[in-house]
Amino acid sequence: MESVPLLYHPATVLLADNSSAFLRSLALHLPQQQRAYCLYSHPMQLLQRLQFAAERRSFVNELWNNPTRQLDQQLHRQPQQHTNKQQSAVAAKHVAVQRQLQDSSRFADPFAVVLEHEMSPLSGLQLCQRTVNPFVQKILLTSCVDEQLMQRAKQQGLVDTVLYKHDHTMLQQLLHALQHAQERYFHLISTAYANKMQLQPQQTDFLADRAFRDFFRQLCQELGVVEHHVYGCPDGFVLLDAAGDCYGLCVQTKEQFDTLAASDVLQQASDEVQHDIRKRRKMLCVPQACTMPPPKQWQQHVHPTQVVSGLDTYYCACVKQLFSLPKALGFAAYSNKIDVQFVI
Repeated sequence: MESVPLLYHPATVLLADNSSAFLRSLALHLPQQQRAYCLYSHPMQLLQRLQFAAERRSFVNELWNNPTRQLDQQLHRQPQQHTNKQQSAVAAKHVAVQRQLQDSSRFADPFAVVLEHEMSPLSGLQLCQRTVNPFVQKILLTSCVDEQLMQRAKQQGLVDTVLYKHDHTMLQQLLHALQHAQERYFHLISTAYANKMQLQPQQTDFLADRAFRDFFRQLCQELGVVEHHVYGCPDGFVLLDAAGDCYGLCVQTKEQFDTLAASDVLQQASDEVQHDIRKRRKMLCVPQACTMPPPKQWQQHVHPTQVVSGLDTYYCACVKQLFSLPKALGFAAYSNKIDVQFVI
């Protein structure tokens, strides 16, 4: 994909095939670092799981059920101390992220269904028609070679990917399709999320800058990050590794640095802090929803910057436990319980 999504985390694949032997064989080759799996030998069982997921009151379902409803209007427990409208909106968005991180079922949300076409009593195409969540990606497995039927299904939007079971590269194609499906799922969610957060395109342009994308991916690999959530306007991310340990990534442009450097409030900070900020060696990292500390206390809130040069210049600082968030459930604890679930 061409940009960093606003949020991303491990999620679940639902697979259905009338052959339990095929499912058990397939399960041996499914990588489990980024996703969980539920395997069904009867299509009605998978359909019930889809219906349950669609009816559950969740962050993702709210995005596609109420696409025009603003995020800060749907949160009932906004911090009462925020009287400024903009502060309240930002705080509400942070509450939404906190709730998402405390919702262990986020990993159970299906991002893709893998369906054998030749199933009964419901075929794979019929199950695709009953998959109502528009974010969920649909992968069809088939033994027949009816190119016209498959092309028509793709053109109608019923299916995203078709794989032929007799192809000796089917497994490799499936693993590639699942990775692509997971990325596309979160990009679709990110578009809806940006609309709810009322983000302007210029606020998210840096996410599509190749230099920032490469920096972000490298940082996630080094820290073992498996999920991230935008946490700002958006000038920062919450990053979580598989154990649920949290990092904060602050991102600022040269213009944001210069605005602070030229402000009267910086004059109240220590000489060292003023020097570091004006030279862009360190940046002030304070969670958006928090009260800004007095300038005299900024010393403990400034952190070394890493310069990322692309279409623009970005200054980044990654700080462990920057955000005062309750301990989140990590994917490792979840996957140890669920891993590959058979319903056969």
